[in-house]
Amino acid sequence: LMSSVNWKVRDGQIVYDIEAKAYNKLVSRSPRATPYILILLCLPPNIAEAVILHEAQMLMKHCCYWMRLAGPVTTNSEKIRIVIPTGNRLTPETLVDLLSRVRRGETL
Repeated sequence: LMSSVNWKVRDGQIVYDIEAKAYNKLVSRSPRATPYILILLCLPPNIAEAVILHEAQMLMKHCCYWMRLAGPVTTNSEKIRIVIPTGNRLTPETLVDLLSRVRRGETL
């Protein structure tokens, strides 16, 4: 799980520059291992507005998006840009579906 205020929406996709080291860890996982899934919590620019706490509830603004990263490791030393479809919004139903697919050995 990662969180950031440094993301943008472009053409129906979340654009995020992930640290190269974190990216390489996610993509270098053995295909036979349980896959890593990147979950990105997209926070509002003003971090003070991200969470509203009350005694009866906690409200977090914006959404989480998920992506299964695959491919070669990057040779970048700092960051690499990734693009996550906004259709990959993480919901309780999506999370149950992802876990079920992983358990069945399906490709994400």
